Amino acid sequence: MKCYETKIGKRPIEVQIAKSVYEVTERLMETKDQNRAVHKRLTPSGRERAEFVGRTFNSAEEWKSAVNGQWLEGLRAEEELYSQLDPHTLPRPRSRRRRRVFDEFQGDGVDYDRLRSGQPFWQQTKRIVTQGPTSITLVADASSNCRLNWKRILWKGVAGCVATRILESAGYRVDLWLVSHSHENYYDDCDDLLAINLKQPGTPLNLSSIITATSGWFYRTAIFALKETSVSGRRTTSWLGFPNYELTEEHIRQFARDDVYSVVKATSLSEAVESINQAVETITSHQPEGGR
Repeated sequence: MKCYETKIGKRPIEVQIAKSVYEVTERLMETKDQNRAVHKRLTPSGRERAEFVGRTFNSAEEWKSAVNGQWLEGLRAEEELYSQLDPHTLPRPRSRRRRRVFDEFQGDGVDYDRLRSGQPFWQQTKRIVTQGPTSITLVADASSNCRLNWKRILWKGVAGCVATRILESAGYRVDLWLVSHSHENYYDDCDDLLAINLKQPGTPLNLSSIITATSGWFYRTAIFALKETSVSGRRTTSWLGFPNYELTEEHIRQFARDDVYSVVKATSLSEAVESINQAVETITSHQPEGGR
């Protein structure tokens, strides 16, 4: 994982960026024996913890097995949301690039090979609108208040997953990230930013893996455990800071590979539908231009 300390605005912040859920899982399994707080986060037990997290695990190995398995409840929620939307009614991505065109009577220059062969020889470049794939960054904002029921957290990830399906069916190449950002995660008032890459552009969409990674129980085990691993050896607050729901462009630039991005966040089916529509509108409003 890429870990470093920086400043965003005037706020000190520790940043952790993972290439995959697998990288997160392996790191936590490696640190659980040296960091008791990490082990405790991965093995929530008791009725109160189960109601807060959404699941209980008797060991870190059991937690790891759940992360690598299928979470049927989340998959059903994703299918329910996807059925509410018709991807064919959404605008397709469009790209603009210049192409050479030829005319018999006028243009900016002469193509002598075409002149000798008797074809239209005056040439010029025109911008032609065509359908084409565009790489974009989609961010599922995982930041959640401690009072939010774990079942409602899943809609954040479900919205990101469905938005990815819709945009990729329209020709986009989606770079999907799960991000958590909080103020004052450490006792010296330092913030934290955690970003996990769930899907790279051009790779297949693994619904099961992404739904698990964006679940409430993963957030309150793996993400919370990562918050316990300070880059600079800081002491983590017992309440793990205050969730910050405003991801600025400077936050996004810490991990995004694309200029065009959108953030999805939702805590219900209706909010998920609205968030997806907003994301599609934001993405398709950026018409990339190429050529000369």
